[in-house]
Amino acid sequence: MKPATGAQLWSLRNVLREEPEATFEKLATAGYAVVEPAGFSIAERTIQSFNPDKLKKMANSQGLQMVSAHFQFNTEEAFSVCDCAASMGMKYIVRSFSAMKLSRRKMHIKKPLNR
Repeated sequence: MKPATGAQLWSLRNVLREEPEATFEKLATAGYAVVEPAGFSIAERTIQSFNPDKLKKMANSQGLQMVSAHFQFNTEEAFSVCDCAASMGMKYIVRSFSAMKLSRRKMHIKKPLNR
């Protein structure tokens, strides 16, 4: 099985915000199969300023899949992040680096996600 070529949407955040449908169309035409969003807002329940369902529909309409995303969250927000990722059909959550010590960060996240 050939690995899928993917694009991280955070690097395209400005053009995505201005021309979302055209951006996904151009990515698909260029041969990308996977896109990875970042920038989830717990308070607004958006990812890269889009409703998660709308972002998924725009990507899927061009044959693009979202299997993962970058999220910043704390323990109290873990379930909201997991719900968002699952609603978009994602298999993986990438938690970007934080200033916490590595051993503390592992404990901080591992417990709520492994229930």
